[in-house]
Amino acid sequence: LCVALSAGRDSLSSAAAAGLSRFAADGVAWLEAVFALGARDGSIRAVKAPKTEAAAAFALVEGAQLMARAAQDPAQFEAAVALLRARAS
Repeated sequence: LCVALSAGRDSLSSAAAAGLSRFAADGVAWLEAVFALGARDGSIRAVKAPKTEAAAAFALVEGAQLMARAAQDPAQFEAAVALLRARAS
């Protein structure tokens, strides 16, 4: 839902747009914390810059949702998520 709202952000109220921004910021912050922990404990070896990786991962998932929806092909989303999982292991 947030991906769809992001695509039409210009038509949202300022309160809705602010909520959307908070959601994205919270999602990236959570991913950054997970990636930082994984880098520290060695469970995620490919992550060198958790903040950058978190922003990229969030963008990858959101973009994959848009692409899969446009193509009406959920397999596109699954492929993108599989790439992210492989990178984070």
